[in-house]
Amino acid sequence: MTAKKHSDEQRIYFLLGDEYTQKQEYIHSLVAACPGVSPEFGIFKADLKSDSLSETLSRARNLPLCSEKQLFIVTVPKKFTRQEKEQVVEYCVAAPSFSVLIFDCLQRDKLPTALEKNAAVVVYDSDREECPLEEVVQRRIQVRGKTIAADARAELIRRIGDDRDELLHAVEYLLLYVGTRGTITRQDVTALVAESLAYGDFDLVNALVSRDFNRALAIFRDMTETGSSVQEIMGVVLWQLKRIYRAQRMMMRQVPKQEIARALRIGPSFITAFLHNIKKFPYEHIIRAITQLAELDNAVKTGRVDEEAGLEAFFVRLTTVHSG
Repeated sequence: MTAKKHSDEQRIYFLLGDEYTQKQEYIHSLVAACPGVSPEFGIFKADLKSDSLSETLSRARNLPLCSEKQLFIVTVPKKFTRQEKEQVVEYCVAAPSFSVLIFDCLQRDKLPTALEKNAAVVVYDSDREECPLEEVVQRRIQVRGKTIAADARAELIRRIGDDRDELLHAVEYLLLYVGTRGTITRQDVTALVAESLAYGDFDLVNALVSRDFNRALAIFRDMTETGSSVQEIMGVVLWQLKRIYRAQRMMMRQVPKQEIARALRIGPSFITAFLHNIKKFPYEHIIRAITQLAELDNAVKTGRVDEEAGLEAFFVRLTTVHSG
């Protein structure tokens, strides 16, 4: 991640690139650091896939009624059109002090000079530079306050190869698995990464996305009976939900099917069925499911929820969502 500009008084942010985890962490930090914003009344979300940019900017120009300040999180699925850039430049010139806009741009875009001068631009591309894979892994793990043994790092790279996106997703999976433990070991890598890359482990999530609760429950219970812990299963589900998230984002950008299969390490004989199934599951529900599973993981680790009952309840919610 590289930031071209940032200050405590910043009113407009552009987060460029397709890196969900780091972006969400940064957005949460911005929300927490924005004094005067009411969580109940002062935070608004918009998606330019369906919402109007001009209407969003108009709302940002109006004084908030129930909060000292207001914050808008605007998802930008495609590159800004020329007209949209002009609208944002016009807003930026006289941006009101009571509004903060965060543009979550799924694609990297060339911004006008006026925006680069007056906005904070954060580019999520540092892990794509030509630095060694070992450094990519080490950097991501250190940012999360943990370490990885040298033999574990070597084994991880051996199993994943030089696909940096897949490597970073594997790191996130391992970080979730080790929990409060400070170091990722080679045993962690050999136990989890090989399984997570096999399409067979998608069976559980495939049942969930297909809204087949009985099959999902049967697979879940079979996995626990054969020795998998509930925490490990939660990790697999989260890992696969993130793969669905990545696939849907690539589909939004009209990435060819073969490239999606290669990026997600899904065999050519499975990719058509995989993409067909995830189309049935609304994009916003995938985001909600990832958030809810992360919240469940925290509740289980703090002893507030029984892990098995909590995960089964999560399955019920996921398989009964409405597509409308």
